[in-house]
Amino acid sequence: MNDTGPQSLPSLLAARELRECAGCGTRFIGWSWHTHCHACYRYIKPGPDASQHDPETETRLLKIELEMIRLELAQERKAYLEIADQLAVLERASMDLKTERDLWMERYFKALAARSSRRPMIPPGILRRLLWLCHPDRHGDSEAANTATAWLLSQRKR
Repeated sequence: MNDTGPQSLPSLLAARELRECAGCGTRFIGWSWHTHCHACYRYIKPGPDASQHDPETETRLLKIELEMIRLELAQERKAYLEIADQLAVLERASMDLKTERDLWMERYFKALAARSSRRPMIPPGILRRLLWLCHPDRHGDSEAANTATAWLLSQRKR
């Protein structure tokens, strides 16, 4: 009796999986015990009606394959060189942007220093009250209170 009835066919199809050929590396759909794709398997295990290997034909096929590999290698080398050129351009642009960023940061800090020197001083009475309000002892020695108090004390020195 044949087991490939309508009910068993979906289970057979579900048992197949995506495999990678051990011979050529291509991906194919097969059962878990398949190690080679159909073409490689036919090459490994020829049928009774298969012709014997002809060395001249095999040499010609290998030469064609070698030429295809050489062409592919030349294309990949060309693509690599183009990408290397693009990378060099991007690295130069990155260095230019970093230099420009450094100049703008220097200008920013100079402007900030000039602006802070023109800032009016906090009156001593207000400064004392602010220090009393934000002192770390009143706020459980918190980081925010320490930072605010340190800034207020730096304002007193000006």
